[in-house]
Amino acid sequence: MISLLPPPRLRRLPHTVAPLHRETWDSCVSRLAAANRISNLALHEHINNRHRIHPAPLPLLDAVSDLSGHPRDRLLKALPDLRSPDNTRNLPVSLQLLDEGWQVQASCTLCLAAKGVFIQALRWVPNSTRLCLRHGRWTDTYHAQFDICPLPEIIQAQRDNHRPSVNTAGRPWPSPCARQLTGAGGGGTTAGFTNGSITDCES
Repeated sequence: MISLLPPPRLRRLPHTVAPLHRETWDSCVSRLAAANRISNLALHEHINNRHRIHPAPLPLLDAVSDLSGHPRDRLLKALPDLRSPDNTRNLPVSLQLLDEGWQVQASCTLCLAAKGVFIQALRWVPNSTRLCLRHGRWTDTYHAQFDICPLPEIIQAQRDNHRPSVNTAGRPWPSPCARQLTGAGGGGTTAGFTNGSITDCES
C-alpha cells in the first residue's frame, strides 16, 4: 500500500538574506520579505498557514530554513529565539537559550550599513545594553540613534563594565559605571542614563 506523500511545504524564495548575529527571527523574516518585495504580513501568514501544511504544522525553524535556504544549524547559531532545549543539544554551550536577562533592541544602523544592510533590524541584547561602543552611538531606542562621542564619560562607563566583578584577592572591584551613568559623583552630563549598561556591538 502506497501512502500519500504530503505536499511540498515551503519553497526557497528567489532572494535570501544572511541572518545577523543574535537577530530576532521576526526581524530576519522581515528583511527576507523586503528582499523579495513582498509584504511582511503576507510572508508571516504564509508561514503560519495551517491549512497549507499537512499532516502537521511545520516547525518555525524549518520554515525559516526552507524560505531562506540557510541550514538549520546556521540559523540556530544566529537567531537565538529559534532555539529550544531539543534543537540545541548538539550546539556549543556558548549558544545559550534566552532567559529574562535578554531584551530586543534595534541594531546600530552604522554596524548594519557596514554589513550592507540598510533597513532596520532587531536583535537580542543583555537587558543592560544601551550603546554601541564601536561607533559611539546610543541604540536603546526604536527611533533615531544619536552620537554620544562628545560624552566620553558615557563611553568610558561602558568600558568599565568589562572589568572582572571580583579581583585576584577575591574582593569586588569598585563600580564607577553605576555612579557615572546615574550622574552621581559629579559630572552631571550623564544624568538620566540607566545604570548597569553593558556594551554590545555588532559582530
